[in-house]
Amino acid sequence: MRVTRIPEADDLWVVDPDLFVAARDGLVRELRAGGNHDEAARIKAMRKPSRDAWVVNRLAREDQAAVRSVIDVGTRLRTALEAGEADQLRTLSAQRAAAVEAALAAAQELVGRLTPSVAEAVRATLGAALADSEAAELVKDGRLTTGLVYAGLGVAPATPAGPTPLEKARSGKRNTTVEPATSGVTARGPASVTRLERPDAARVRAAEQALRAAEDEVTATQLARAEAQEQVDELAQALDEAKELLAEAQLEARKANRARDAAAAALDRLRRRGS
Repeated sequence: MRVTRIPEADDLWVVDPDLFVAARDGLVRELRAGGNHDEAARIKAMRKPSRDAWVVNRLAREDQAAVRSVIDVGTRLRTALEAGEADQLRTLSAQRAAAVEAALAAAQELVGRLTPSVAEAVRATLGAALADSEAAELVKDGRLTTGLVYAGLGVAPATPAGPTPLEKARSGKRNTTVEPATSGVTARGPASVTRLERPDAARVRAAEQALRAAEDEVTATQLARAEAQEQVDELAQALDEAKELLAEAQLEARKANRARDAAAAALDRLRRRGS
């Protein structure tokens, strides 16, 4: 499929993933031809966004209101949690899923109907932006190469030593966990417990325990999906690079064949003249 326009570097984040490699390499050729080899090297190193990351990048750049709506609910949830406002927490918790689903619907208005797996990955990234302020900044920036996964409500499990999940997201590796900036929108701190009306406290605690258990199960499945998607993305990247090498090799082979044919023809002409 031909690319009719070579985008500026920042436009690459919203180029359809199927066209990304061709668009990126076209821009690299332009830069090299203009003598800008450092910028060409930087652009050549850009990784192709996964399809779910591309959808979120499009949404962040083309429907900022939908993204702001998700992030605003998360900000108000954290504020209500810190203040121990039980009624506000219940109201905002109900709005949380609605905000994410509305943003997902807006994304599909932009890019068309998503497959169930891509829709779920977009939903997970939007949920991470809602739950974590640093993830929110990454989403608003519109330069994701992979989706984000929040580690569930409450205290997140410890992560292994090495780059943080958000650093992995920036560098192009599939991340597994976005560490929360706060204790999570349903974590039970002393303030939230003391501000609840006593007749409801036991039921709330039981519901929170059930929710945490369910979130742990969701997190485990999300992490497994993220790891599998990371392998898929790496294989797809390797395939794209192999196709580039094959195309270059085929071009060189055609040039060599033409040179051989021309040399053979020249030799044949000389032999005929000498005979």
